[in-house]
Amino acid sequence: MTRSANHSASRAAPTEHWGIGPDPNPSPKPRAPGYPFRADIDIAELDYRAKPGIAWAARTSSLSRSHLTVLSRRMSYPERIMLVAVHLIDARPTPLMGKVVECEYHAEGLYRIVLELLPLPDSDVLSQWFADGGLR
Repeated sequence: MTRSANHSASRAAPTEHWGIGPDPNPSPKPRAPGYPFRADIDIAELDYRAKPGIAWAARTSSLSRSHLTVLSRRMSYPERIMLVAVHLIDARPTPLMGKVVECEYHAEGLYRIVLELLPLPDSDVLSQWFADGGLR
């Protein structure tokens, strides 16, 4: 084996040498699926006792059968369960519940929170929260 062939065989590629892998610039993760949906909402996190915490106002961005995307001034951590009261034209808010699957800074002080929608359990506490209209 010649010196140049031996030298190139012993050197690893820079990306493999540092453990980065073959693609140091991965493609961006796909956004949550959905259609544009704009509505005012009240949102609250459930605590460890399954009781809603203090609610705050936010706005929806998109909606699909399985996900709701929210723009909020407050952030939330993944795996947290959230209650959402959607205020449309009618007087009674539409109740939704979801688990946070993604939360990232969006722009201008807003966080983009993606909720995986969950079925609402039968609970007097949750029913009362929705009957009160969340914040309103």
